[in-house]
Amino acid sequence: MFSECPRVMSLRDGSVKMSKSDPSVASRIDITDTADEIATKIRRAKTDSINEIYYDPKERPEVANLLRMLSAISKKSTDALVAEFSGQNILQFKEALAQAMIEKLSPIRIEREKILETGYVDEVIVEGTARAREVAEETLVQVKRVVGLL
Repeated sequence: MFSECPRVMSLRDGSVKMSKSDPSVASRIDITDTADEIATKIRRAKTDSINEIYYDPKERPEVANLLRMLSAISKKSTDALVAEFSGQNILQFKEALAQAMIEKLSPIRIEREKILETGYVDEVIVEGTARAREVAEETLVQVKRVVGLL
């Protein structure tokens, strides 16, 4: 299956891939971002001075990037989105993109926070360590028998 958004580009430069190693946190949306942080980053995402929505990856890479992002989230084609936002300005489009991202990512962030708060990850690590020790001890006993140390 092919996506219209095979690679998500930076919010600061539509010609560079979005990366968590970018020093600017404004260049990316993190899974841990709150709704307010997502909205702020999308509102501040680089676009050009043309206030109309149309898809042109060569001349308008940042707007094209934002359209591809909304396309991936909404499962609508970029053409359908251009038609949907016809007559609206870039700010209205960015607000819709921010809302779609918040709706998609907030449940993931909330679930992640719940898991971290409950200590579940620590429990899994402790249990995994204990089980690994048991298996290692059994293996060591078998190796010692084969080698003749027992």
